[in-house]
Amino acid sequence: MADNVPLILFMLLFGNIRSESMSSYFSCYENRALNTRSTFMRGTHVKDAMSCARACGLESNCNTANYNSEYNTCELFKKQISPEAAMMTARGYHLITKVGNFDICLN
Repeated sequence: MADNVPLILFMLLFGNIRSESMSSYFSCYENRALNTRSTFMRGTHVKDAMSCARACGLESNCNTANYNSEYNTCELFKKQISPEAAMMTARGYHLITKVGNFDICLN
């Protein structure tokens, strides 16, 4: 039994951690939104801007997302944008753009 104590402690401490082999790095612009719908992929409901960024990161073709904080909606787009060129002022929105990729562990 004493030999299993370290294993049990390890599982209690780290059992809920899952690894994501590829996650995305994003920039987020408050009160901004993508001003074109030409590369719209899909929309979904999420709880916050981080969840919207995560939804975009899970889609291989997603490069940009609009998160509406009033309605908790997330719109995913294929278009990779230059934030200065393709965004408009939109109160309550967060423009999320994919910058790169890295490996992480999430709780």
